[in-house]
Amino acid sequence: MMGTLLKTAEASRLFPLFNEIYLRAIFSLSVERPKEMRVLSNMPLRSTKDTSDNWLIDTFDDTPPISPHNLAFVVGNFEAVEQTSIDSKTSVTFWAEFNTTSQGFYLLDKVEPTIVGLTDVLSIPYWLPKLDLVCLPWKIVRSSGNPGLITMRKSLFYADDRSPLVTRTEALKTLIGLLGEQWLGGRVNMKSWTNAWILEGSLLYFRHLLIEQARGLPKYIFYNSIRFFAITFSDFVLFFFSPR
Repeated sequence: MMGTLLKTAEASRLFPLFNEIYLRAIFSLSVERPKEMRVLSNMPLRSTKDTSDNWLIDTFDDTPPISPHNLAFVVGNFEAVEQTSIDSKTSVTFWAEFNTTSQGFYLLDKVEPTIVGLTDVLSIPYWLPKLDLVCLPWKIVRSSGNPGLITMRKSLFYADDRSPLVTRTEALKTLIGLLGEQWLGGRVNMKSWTNAWILEGSLLYFRHLLIEQARGLPKYIFYNSIRFFAITFSDFVLFFFSPR
């Protein structure tokens, strides 16, 4: 498997551009691959063109305006192992390498309540037509939450109901953080990397706020009312919710 990891400022190694967090562009991506492999990216596959005996070109739908470091794709021998949906509209697919087995995916039924919780907190619905979660090889331990394409450590991806509580908790907190990046760092961003701590701190807060809801408890059962805090940083507005 091979893929991109362009955060924080590695996009200029992939192609020439102005690599600033506040700049956005619409990306049109085509990737040539061997026939036996598959390519996933931020957006759904639009078309596949046969170029030779052993190679194909996959072309993807244009992205909405995103920061350069959020462009992502992975290439490898993997297959869809589980699938769910968000509000019966947006497909969510779990991808892993061929010939892998699992006793079940602990995170499978945690995706929708987490996204519903983030939507309630931020008042912005999930904004892309699909979401892919890809299992990384053992030697790669850095998960990444690019818009529409999440890559996750293998030990967390394969957590199941029989895994130790500490593993399931870490997997769920990681999932909440990676899904939160679909909004904070994906849909909205800061003006410079100097202020990126605001996004990171907010994602840490969301992990604690939403973990019980993602585990299946009734929404916001753990507090009775919500206070709204609005903090404006240039063109970025983040709403904090906390119990009284």
